[in-house]
Amino acid sequence: MNYTSQVIFDAPIDKVVLLFDNSENLSKWQEGFISMTLKSRKDKKTGAKYDMKYKIDFSRIYFLQ
Repeated sequence: MNYTSQVIFDAPIDKVVLLFDNSENLSKWQEGFISMTLKSRKDKKTGAKYDMKYKIDFSRIYFLQ
């Protein structure tokens, strides 16, 4: 699966990082986002695993990130 998106922000980088780092904002910038569930005990650390759910058109997409 390939997915590419581009967004141009007119904001300080620190503010942009805070917005993207907050998982509650995923639905605002990832089309079709439904939910994200932590599947490991390493939230936001290298090796963390999440179940991600999306609905795009008539399809539901589930994947482990």
